[in-house]
Amino acid sequence: MQDLVARGAAETVLWWDSIKYLDQESKVRRWLGVGPGKVGRNLIGKSIGYDYKGAAAKTGGVWSITDPKEVDEVLRALDDTEHVEMEV
Repeated sequence: MQDLVARGAAETVLWWDSIKYLDQESKVRRWLGVGPGKVGRNLIGKSIGYDYKGAAAKTGGVWSITDPKEVDEVLRALDDTEHVEMEV
């Protein structure tokens, strides 16, 4: 584990390849970012063409939690899209 963490900090991260794999091969349809700012949400949303506001996305979406007050709202939105299939 220590080696993997060290490598992740020092080597090139294949972020786009990972997102593309999750979207196209694994059919991930609900994305959640946790942390300050919404850069990750925006990058994924633009990269794979998802709505930024999960509550408005009936087929999946990209959510971001930047404040603890947002947790309940995001969890409800994730529940609302749990069983929805995305047309590809």
